Amino acid sequence: MGGTDYAVGGAETSVTPFNLPTSSAASDLLTGQLPLFESAHATADPNALYTIWIGSNDLTGIATNATPTQYSSDVDIVAGNIDTAINTLAGLGAKNFLILTVSDLGLFPGVTAAGPGAGAEGSALSAAFDSTLVNGSGSIPSLSALAEADGIHLSVLDTYALFDVIGGGRYGIRPYKRHSAVPDRRG
Repeated sequence: MGGTDYAVGGAETSVTPFNLPTSSAASDLLTGQLPLFESAHATADPNALYTIWIGSNDLTGIATNATPTQYSSDVDIVAGNIDTAINTLAGLGAKNFLILTVSDLGLFPGVTAAGPGAGAEGSALSAAFDSTLVNGSGSIPSLSALAEADGIHLSVLDTYALFDVIGGGRYGIRPYKRHSAVPDRRG
């Protein structure tokens, strides 16, 4: 077992009209992380698993800086950036991908603190993004179409549904005001 992680905490998919990078480091962007990978690897191992989980920070930027009428086009930009990353890695020889959807932002403490309307808006934005990423929309292809076009194997982990189940109290985890979640120790 082994592997290399090129992920950067707080990363966004790219510089966009609604989201500027939090620092000047190019590696803070998915489009900056790929050149780091390419500088270390002339080709991608076709037997490795390439995991991509990004988009939450972009969606936070959309919710903060865009109007609801802009959401659809902004979501398309973020999904398109992820598609570009998949195409880039596939072009280097990657064949096996695990794409994780965005979690339900409506459950994030920072969003729920803004009130029930903000929670519903965050949930709707996350669901719309996940649908666009997985099923495509307009010029954005579905992940299955992308996989077929690139000749790759692509699996999706629906973290929106997964975290709704886990965070719904079913497993003793409840929302907490300062952290994502804590174990429920109330006998």
